[in-house]
Amino acid sequence: MIVDDDQIFNLMTRLQLVNAGISTRPYTFTNGKEALSFITEHSRSHTPILLFLDINMPEISGWQVLDQLEEMTIHRKVYVVIATSSIDSADRRRAASYERVVGYFIKPLKYEQVLSLKRIAPLSELFIGH
Repeated sequence: MIVDDDQIFNLMTRLQLVNAGISTRPYTFTNGKEALSFITEHSRSHTPILLFLDINMPEISGWQVLDQLEEMTIHRKVYVVIATSSIDSADRRRAASYERVVGYFIKPLKYEQVLSLKRIAPLSELFIGH
């Protein structure tokens, strides 16, 4: 899943995820409410979610999405990669305080960063044999 209010970013990231073999059809959302609704509607699924999340969005921020994910009953694992233009070290520290966050990437994302996700724990087990 890609959650960012920038549709160009969503398109570019979607192409990178497909080309890197991370996902064949990534879902994209332009706000956190839509993404949370999707996760809620599919909360009984056990398929893990890799969520690329912008932290600075209108309506509901990425931080609020993370907080709400913590409060939800979800049967699947949700791993989050922060994808942001923020170079603020306080944001990086805050992201690291969430157990779900497995990466913090500064935009624009580089293809090598996306590929590197296949090698980091706990995501590597999702790509065995791929």
